[in-house]
Amino acid sequence: MSSGPISHIGTLYNTTDSGFSNMDLIRELLDNALDANASEIQIHMVNQPHSNTYLMIFGDNARGMNRETLNTHIIINNRKDASDEKNGRFGFGGIAAYFGLTQEGNGKATVLSKVEGEPISELLLDFPTIIKNNNITYMAHEISVSMNTMWNNYSVNKNHGSLIILECNNLLVSNMIAKLPLENLGRTYYAYINENIKLTLMVNGKLLKQIASNNVIDERNATYIKKNEITVWKKEQELIVEFKNGNGTKVQFDLEDKKTKQTINLGANGYREIGKINFTSAIRYNPFDKADNWPVPDGGYYLQRGKKVINRIEIPYPTTGDFAYKDLRASSKHLVEFTTNLDSLFGIQVNKSKIDKHLIHLAIFKTLEHLAMDFCKKSWDKIKQPVQIPPKPLPNPVPAQVLKLVTPVPAQVLKPVTPVPPKPLPNPVPAQVLKPVTPLPNPLHTFTFSQPNSILLPQPTPSQLPSIEQLIEASENYTKYLEYLKNLQNVETLKNSKTLQIYTLQCELKID
Repeated sequence: MSSGPISHIGTLYNTTDSGFSNMDLIRELLDNALDANASEIQIHMVNQPHSNTYLMIFGDNARGMNRETLNTHIIINNRKDASDEKNGRFGFGGIAAYFGLTQEGNGKATVLSKVEGEPISELLLDFPTIIKNNNITYMAHEISVSMNTMWNNYSVNKNHGSLIILECNNLLVSNMIAKLPLENLGRTYYAYINENIKLTLMVNGKLLKQIASNNVIDERNATYIKKNEITVWKKEQELIVEFKNGNGTKVQFDLEDKKTKQTINLGANGYREIGKINFTSAIRYNPFDKADNWPVPDGGYYLQRGKKVINRIEIPYPTTGDFAYKDLRASSKHLVEFTTNLDSLFGIQVNKSKIDKHLIHLAIFKTLEHLAMDFCKKSWDKIKQPVQIPPKPLPNPVPAQVLKLVTPVPAQVLKPVTPVPPKPLPNPVPAQVLKPVTPLPNPLHTFTFSQPNSILLPQPTPSQLPSIEQLIEASENYTKYLEYLKNLQNVETLKNSKTLQIYTLQCELKID
């Protein structure tokens, strides 16, 4: 199939000058699959060592294309009306992705597709031949044997869907794999993923990443959040961006006075409503624990067209205000959800993965800035004020109780108690004179005895050896002797006497 008198090669090369990055081109192919109602998309990167190339394979389980649709799906500039349910509009992204990802036509692009109940169709774009002949020719046909193997190996659903196979440069794929974590596809397509649409990245048959949803604003974790509905009105060339202030009054931001002024019944005054913007502002900020705050690089205006987050516009770091407020302002997030009928006012171009801040209508962007600044200032006023702890309520007073009179008990007359005479003290036990015990002979020591003044003890004869009976008798006498010592006044003197020591020695010998 060939188109009319046009420079086909020039048209293809113009796609590379439209500001598409490699990741933008990948997003274009993802958009096309999502527009076809795919619920699962797989991206395979398969190394081809024999040719020093990679195959980049995009598979989906969408409704698929028959042979006729396959012939027309890559018509360049096949525009269609904007739709909030579709990402595509200009009929340019698909062919730009095929040509750009094959390193500007140095490889081939093959598209396989199948509708439920119909055979698989194949379409080949041989870019080296197209460039050589300056003529885009292609024709869908029944699938070849080699591509049938590819379908069996990589299709998401064998009964319906599409498979796009691109021959890519090794360096392009390796660079793309390295940059994938920074592209945050989970944030770009968070609205789709929240609807259980699966996006999976595979490298040489192994799972690289299952893309998880990354909501722009997680309302559950925000410190403060504010939602505004903005209505865009137009009358000839005049544009009014209307919203409600804190008092519920409809106002607009005046670009000359740089303040808000009230709007009055715009519909009755010749203005027509051309679109709405849902504007959500949020912060997560704690001045005492900054580790849990949203980081400054994540702050900014997130522009969401339909379900796809197209771009983030950075908030310039403030140069005035409290030091802590500067971080709060720069890290604040503002989600701007707009309908496709506002595409021209947001500067939507062929590359729908980028929005140039300077192409957004000034009245719209200044209104967004005003609402974001007002939200941050009011939030900061709440955060910087000390927390007021309400005083605990006083307990209810206990009503006074009337005390009952108690009848006094008459005093009882105590009977006299007959005194009990004290018991007589026991008579003191007279001191017993201990019988002398002949000490054991000790050739190494010569004992001398001194008698205490309070008692007279017999002096033992060293030459006599006591018998067992004498030792037992001495032990019994010693026990009685100790009882008697309790009644003596000069106890310490007797304890230190050598007489006591000799009796102690005799008792120890007896026990041994």
